[in-house]
Amino acid sequence: MRHISFIFCLFIFSSLSLAAQNAAGGVKPTTENSNVDTISLPQLDGSTITILGIGSVPLAYTESIDGYTLVLNKIGIYEYAELSKKGDLEPSGIKANNPAKRDAKELKYINKLTKHLRYQGAKLEEIQAKHNKLNTTPKKEKK
Repeated sequence: MRHISFIFCLFIFSSLSLAAQNAAGGVKPTTENSNVDTISLPQLDGSTITILGIGSVPLAYTESIDGYTLVLNKIGIYEYAELSKKGDLEPSGIKANNPAKRDAKELKYINKLTKHLRYQGAKLEEIQAKHNKLNTTPKKEKK
């Protein structure tokens, strides 16, 4: 429960930081797509990572500044994402760092990764179905 609370707090902090930076003009879109913003966030180990927020509800993704898809692990550290058999994005166990801070082990690992991973298959269908269900207007009963 403590981990979930931390992740929720990190999400709220990230959202508030992004909103404040946007209001101050500090976050600049990284492409012409207005759904992509960068933000630098502290990791639990004291390091900082600059991430890209891509997309919008229901399909939002987080990437490193050089295009590797990232996900939060159970304790709130960004790791490189791996695609599960069901099409879900799962933490790899390898902590993500900014390109200039990567060691040889991390570089060797990411050389095998595909950039810009996205949900696929059953997981993508599940996300889309939940979104459609939430956005369906209930039919009014006839009198």
